Amino acid sequence: MAHQAGLVIDKPGDTFWVVRDIRPPSPGKKQVLVKSQFVALNPIEVIMAQSGILTTEMPAILGSDFCGIVDEVGSDCTKLQVGDHVFGLCRLGQNPYSPFQDKFLVDEDLAFKRPERVDAEVAASVGVGVLTSAYGIIVGGDVALPKPGQEVNPKDEWIVVLGGSGTVGQYAIQLARLCGYKVAASCSTANVSTVERRGANASFNSRSSSQSQAEEIQKITGGDFSLVFDASGVSQNAALAALKNSTRSKKYFSTVDDFTEIDVPGDIKEYRVEAGHLGRDTTLGRQVTDEATRMIPLLEGHIEYGAIVPVDCELYKESGWGALAEAIAYFQAGHAKKKLIVRVQD
Repeated sequence: MAHQAGLVIDKPGDTFWVVRDIRPPSPGKKQVLVKSQFVALNPIEVIMAQSGILTTEMPAILGSDFCGIVDEVGSDCTKLQVGDHVFGLCRLGQNPYSPFQDKFLVDEDLAFKRPERVDAEVAASVGVGVLTSAYGIIVGGDVALPKPGQEVNPKDEWIVVLGGSGTVGQYAIQLARLCGYKVAASCSTANVSTVERRGANASFNSRSSSQSQAEEIQKITGGDFSLVFDASGVSQNAALAALKNSTRSKKYFSTVDDFTEIDVPGDIKEYRVEAGHLGRDTTLGRQVTDEATRMIPLLEGHIEYGAIVPVDCELYKESGWGALAEAIAYFQAGHAKKKLIVRVQD
């Protein structure tokens, strides 16, 4: 049997190293085999490598964001064919589905087709951010996601995004705006232009105290908001303080923090983004997967129309699996100033 190359860790806390004896997986009926071209780095790779969380076996092949070319299709696939360029968020921690190897599996319904307007290396940066923000805004806030190209009447209501200059926050701002809402986003003073460029109507200082942020939100919105999305995962106190001033009958708090115990008042609907369970055969996994399956065709269309624009990226200077190991260390050391992309194969 043929073998392929990739990047693995032998156990949690180990360094990444290149191997060339991985057995390529075979696609199921509704799956495709994808040749990995570009991957983007996210904090989750570092967390999984250090702790082993979400991994299903060791040695582990990791990865999250990807862009590649369909190499083989399952017998029941209808959307994709060999040669299609796809991107997205993989099934985290499951070796056959992880993009840190030559070829890996993708569920057809969880793949985004890459439009011509988006370059392959840029597309690799989109999956995690756009899906995570969609969970937080669309699912967590019970917000209707319009069809691509559909005209949406502007609303007087606001959505508050905490951590608006991060990858997830930038996509959340764009999603809230295309759904017709005004957006108030927190960021540092150095990143005001970033959130404004993504469509935020107003911004406030994420470095100020939780109470000060709540007061700023009140000044900006007059209390006319029902959803606060903590895209940073560390701003739950500011979110809950702000929601005390909401004048809406329904109140929503969503966050990317899926592990910290948070005392959420009973009149607030809480939602935790659980994208790490995508594709898993559990009750939560099936729920998360069903939600993604419903949203992806719409999100795909909005990206194609240009209503959702990728974040700024940085392409790592070298390519290949060895370069990916170097890039992970570079990323972990905090040197990347933009979303870091690595070309792993031509």
